[in-house]
Amino acid sequence: MTNQLLKELYQRHYGELYAYAYSLCQNHHLAQDLTSDTFYKALLSLEETDYVKFWLFRVCRNLYLDHVKRPDRIAEDWQVEKLTDATTPLDRLLRSEENRDLYHRIIALPLIYREVLVLYYFGGFCLTQIARSQGKSYSSTKTNLFRARRRLQRAMEASDEL
Repeated sequence: MTNQLLKELYQRHYGELYAYAYSLCQNHHLAQDLTSDTFYKALLSLEETDYVKFWLFRVCRNLYLDHVKRPDRIAEDWQVEKLTDATTPLDRLLRSEENRDLYHRIIALPLIYREVLVLYYFGGFCLTQIARSQGKSYSSTKTNLFRARRRLQRAMEASDEL
């Protein structure tokens, strides 16, 4: 892969990939690491540009799963993460209160639902691609998306009642 091609991929997909990584781990620093490691893997092994976005998201997910499974990983201090005031790419996406509220409700969902919502609505992937990336059937993925929407709708309705 040429440096120019990598630069174009980075500029085109960084924001979406970072938002996806953050939705998985809910940690700014880890999301940055996952995103940069994903582009590093692209530099090393990506030869064709067909399905690049799909490939990047799948690599990011696998890197996150590797991180979670690693027995020697050190405990993260989530409170320090919440106290940092740095502006991240995700912060720039969530300027409006409505978008911020929606995103926080999505983040509160279980990972299986959170991931399918983020990939479908923010990543622009179709259900077939999501199913393939997760190693699940199309119908299972479609059901998870339906359940995720329903849970999100209930959460929004519950907040409206308050």
